[in-house]
Amino acid sequence: MKPIRILLAEDEVMIAEDIQINLEHLGYRVPKIVISGEEAVESAGRLKPDIVMMDILLKGEMDGIRAAQIIRESHDIPVIYLTSYSDKKTLDRAKITEPFGYILKPFQIDTIQSAIELALYKHRMERRLSENEKRFRLFYEEAPVSYQALDASARIIEVNEAWTAMMGLDRKEALGTDFRELIDPAVRDRFEQAFQTFLSNGTIQGLEIDLISRKDARLTVHLDGRTGFGNRGKRRRMHCILHDITERKMAEQALRESEERMRHFSAYLQRVREEERTHIAREIHDELGQALTALKMDLSWLRSKGKPESDLFLRKIDAMTLLIDQTLGRVKKISTELRPGLLDDLGLDAAIEWQAEEFQARTGIRCDVRISPEDRKLDEARSTAIFRILQEALTNIIRHAEATAVSISLSRENGNAVLSVRDNGRGITRSQIENKHAFGLIGIRERAGFLGGEVFISGNRNKGTTVRVCIPAGEESPS
Repeated sequence: MKPIRILLAEDEVMIAEDIQINLEHLGYRVPKIVISGEEAVESAGRLKPDIVMMDILLKGEMDGIRAAQIIRESHDIPVIYLTSYSDKKTLDRAKITEPFGYILKPFQIDTIQSAIELALYKHRMERRLSENEKRFRLFYEEAPVSYQALDASARIIEVNEAWTAMMGLDRKEALGTDFRELIDPAVRDRFEQAFQTFLSNGTIQGLEIDLISRKDARLTVHLDGRTGFGNRGKRRRMHCILHDITERKMAEQALRESEERMRHFSAYLQRVREEERTHIAREIHDELGQALTALKMDLSWLRSKGKPESDLFLRKIDAMTLLIDQTLGRVKKISTELRPGLLDDLGLDAAIEWQAEEFQARTGIRCDVRISPEDRKLDEARSTAIFRILQEALTNIIRHAEATAVSISLSRENGNAVLSVRDNGRGITRSQIENKHAFGLIGIRERAGFLGGEVFISGNRNKGTTVRVCIPAGEESPS
């Protein structure tokens, strides 16, 4: 360990040599003795000693106090004064230089050692404190998040640069301001309740409030805080971090609006498609069906006019009649698939029962239907949505479930129409439920969501899948 190096500034040679001997006896090193303030300043800058022992009265134009001030400011080297002058005027002048100690002449050797060690310790602590303060100041001022400190009445007592930039206020304007004045009046009550909890509990987390900056710009922030305590547990200040989430909230709002527009557009397309299906189904059923029926009647008339011996002629008419019958059946099937007349004529209950029968006949999968009796029926939009959701659920069962039985129920629960479709197949997985390309499930959710409904899908491995749809019944009319 290197010995402590001490620069000695003393213009009385005998005293200086005596001090040097005593210092070196104590294990210190004295690289130089100077007799003037000018020499002291020059040697301190060149030798960089650990400490300077400085007589107040020195030869030359610069006394020890002035030299100590320069050394302290330029080189941050601690100074201990050696003096026989203890009058108030001299001491007041010396205090300005912030010395690390005084040794009054005549002095004792143990007094010198205590003063040196105390001065060195104090200097180390000051330097450490200064470094910590610089680090804190750097973090405090350069932090990308806004910081403020409030007192117990919510007045601002400290802010950093990020805060002033965010709010458009300089520090002097901000200090002493009641923070409530910067809050949108519509949410001040929310802040007041949260602040009282803050005072009681000492913490606050994730409080979302709207602020109004000096430029009348509205900001949305998340506020997190913790209470700082002083002596005897007294609350000293409330440290708060404010995260500006204005852009995020605007983006979320824009996304919600975009989703709402897309939902309305999707519903519009579904409505237009449903109307088009209905129109096409009626055209096929009425126009084409009637035309084929008329053609069949004409063939029947021709057959009645044919001669018994014209066997080929009769067989040809019979073949044409059979083809017309087959075409009529196909026309009816296409028309029903486009838009089952039962849905419009007899309502949702009858349409569900017909769909279940068709599903069972086509796939061989047993299909049970349970419909709670009701005196009132759903409007056309809800009836159509539930029927199409049922069709999509049954299509998914055919494609993926490998089921042998399906149970369908329609009921009313708490003002909602509830459709449940449950199979005994292999069971849908979580990844399949969340698959972004599962357009059938997406369509089910979109249809229900537009009407304010919810969809619940669950599956158990090898035990089947359940699709449960709840849609507010809305305005109903007597059946």
